Amino acid sequence: MSWQEYVDNNLIGSGFMHSAMIVGLDGTFWAWNGPEIPSDTAEVVHLLKAIDDPSVAQSKGVTIFGKKYMCIRAEPGLVYGKLGAAGLCAVKSTQAITIGIYGDGVPAPKCNMAVEGIANYLKSVGY
Repeated sequence: MSWQEYVDNNLIGSGFMHSAMIVGLDGTFWAWNGPEIPSDTAEVVHLLKAIDDPSVAQSKGVTIFGKKYMCIRAEPGLVYGKLGAAGLCAVKSTQAITIGIYGDGVPAPKCNMAVEGIANYLKSVGY
């Protein structure tokens, strides 16, 4: 399965997020789907720092597509953020970060489970 298929079928296809991406730990975008096109590498660099050091996420939040999400949970390898009724889940695997962004009306745990499921699968196969 290609990286794009993981994003399209397993993340967006879950129906629990409107945007999703897989980003390599070097900051490169492997695959994405959503209304915005990821291009801001500074946001990804900050997210990479935040996912490795929860205090970064807790003190500064995380910004994706120019929208700043307040950190509601952070631990090494995982960040949950909220912005009003919207939110994001970012989970680190061995070589990448899987990110899902959901909107109003989507239960956060549904998005989180889908993102964590793909990230855990990627870990199990060395990615």
